[in-house]
Amino acid sequence: MNNTPKIKLKSNIFIYTALLSQLPQDKKTLCSFELDELNKMSSHKRRKEYLSARTLLKKLIIKHKLPQFKPNKIMIKRDQHGQPIFTNPLLKSKFFFSLSHTQEKICIALSELGPIGLDLESINRFKDLKSNHRKKWLHKNEEKSIFKSQNPNYYIAKTWTLKEALYKCSSNQRLVNFRDLDLSSFMFQKSFSQTFHNETYEFISYKKNHSLISLCISSSSSKKKIKSNTKLICLT
Repeated sequence: MNNTPKIKLKSNIFIYTALLSQLPQDKKTLCSFELDELNKMSSHKRRKEYLSARTLLKKLIIKHKLPQFKPNKIMIKRDQHGQPIFTNPLLKSKFFFSLSHTQEKICIALSELGPIGLDLESINRFKDLKSNHRKKWLHKNEEKSIFKSQNPNYYIAKTWTLKEALYKCSSNQRLVNFRDLDLSSFMFQKSFSQTFHNETYEFISYKKNHSLISLCISSSSSKKKIKSNTKLICLT
């Protein structure tokens, strides 16, 4: 796989982002279950995202961690919350991952610390977001802080990605109510910790070109700080 970056996963968490157009789409990496899922998809865009993400994730795992595995022997299914997980007991217990994508880019977070949530968004997506749409998921304090800032589109995007990352990371997603969740105190920080429903999470955000990436991991799964244990790798 020529486009797989030559990296060593020395960090406990790493985030890899690339253009979808630069990634291979190799059906040979899919198991029979995944092939069946792919064949049921009518959208060309959705098929491309599905295949590219699994091809990349499996080859990263094999290249840097478990060379004895064959890609088509690694199965990825969705759990009861709709989040993709490994089904192999060894992979499931050792590696945690989260996927996200925009129309042009794909992003994968891989962790050995514990459950992880990731969201990638184009900042321009939030440029003309109407007030009634914002109010469905923004806390009133967040909205006040955002529109006092010099770059409201950026902070709207950042707030959304942080909440999405938390939702993907949480073990009890029904408790994650975006509108009730107030992140206004942390909006201008690159990384922070916060407790929700008796569980502490750590967050970090990155701005890359016109995209924003936010990551969330449960502190209960590790005492290590997310900022010092995260490596961002961009092919673009």
